[in-house]
This record gives sequence, structure tokens and C-alpha cells, in this order.
Amino acid sequence: MDGYEIQEQALPLEHFSRVASSAFGLLRIKTALKKPWACLSRTPSARDENRDLQRQRYYYNGRLPVLLRWLESSTPDVVCLQELKAPQEKFPKAALEKLGYRAIWHGQKSWNGVAILARGVDPVETRRGLPGDADDAHSRYIEATVRGLIVGCLYLPNGNPAPGPKFDYKLRWFERLIAHASELLSLNAPVALIGDYNVMPTDLDVYKPERWVDDALL
Repeated sequence: MDGYEIQEQALPLEHFSRVASSAFGLLRIKTALKKPWACLSRTPSARDENRDLQRQRYYYNGRLPVLLRWLESSTPDVVCLQELKAPQEKFPKAALEKLGYRAIWHGQKSWNGVAILARGVDPVETRRGLPGDADDAHSRYIEATVRGLIVGCLYLPNGNPAPGPKFDYKLRWFERLIAHASELLSLNAPVALIGDYNVMPTDLDVYKPERWVDDALL
């Protein structure tokens, strides 16, 4: 981002007016967790209720305590979460509120899912889902304002295997993101697009790039 430094530590809220982002600029406010509740076992099928219940138990008993400990010790102002892998009604709203965090979230059973947390204030939802494809049912984008800052939380598609339909979907998602980011920037307001971009633009962005030559992330 021209004129702005990508931060890996907390940004005081009074500094938000000096924050901006380019279409693919990533601003992290206090190290947003990439996959706080991702299951370590093989991803279950949506049709396999038994494995889905096992995954839900892991969601509550495994990664959630890690997130809560991190929030309590680090006290970030804004947090963006990706890969919730839980339906809307299973989001741990009460547990987060006990720590002073308000949240909006876009859940999806077994897959995807994004959320925005804000300490001490309600994030005001401005968009649920990335515009540009009315048939896209994936829970990959949610947007809110937090004390004047527009925060977009995104989980960009992986795209593997490439070539193929999943890679085509990823490229279309990129185009939709670019278009929406351009609209946000035209508002002349501070914007932060935060999340899992699932992309390595150059060899400098990955360890041993030769291992990723045929991967959709590179």
C-alpha cells in the first residue's frame, strides 16, 4: 500500500483515519488468525452427519479455547476470522461477548465461513457476500464498519486443482474482489481488506517455490 506500512501489531483506533488499502493490500490489525477453528482431521462430507458432529465437537473443544486465550492476552481491536466451518447458529457469540467482543458472522455448514470481531463496539454490517454473482452461495465475504473504518473479511477460494472449474471460480472471485475493492476505494474512506487470500503472487511469497509450480496458489 503506497504510503502505508502493513502492520503486524495492534493499531490504535485513533489511527484508523490514516489507514487505506489497495485492491489487494492486506492490513492486519493485531495478527488476524487465519484458521482459528480449522479441523486437523480430513474435511468431512456434508452428507456424513456422524463425521460432521465430530467436527463440530472439535470446533468447540479444540480451537475455540485457543482463540479465547489469544483474545484475552492480546486484546486486538479488530479481528477477522476465516474458515469457521460451522453453520450460522453454532457461532460462539456468548463466549466472545464475555471477553468484550461483538461480532458479525457468515457461517456455512462444514465449509468456509467468515467473521468480524470488534472490541467494545458493535461492527455495523454493510455487506454479506461478495457482489457480482447472485448464485454464489459460499460464505466467503463479510463487511462492516468499525468506528469509521470499513473492514472487509474475506476467504478467497483455493482454486485447486488447476486447471478446472475450481480454478475458474477462483479467477472470477478475484475479478469480483477487484471490482468491489475499487468501489470501496472510491468512497474516499479508510478501508482494510483482511483475510486468507490463498495466493502467492511471487516466488518471494513462499518457501521453496519449486514445490508449488503446479499449484493454484502460485
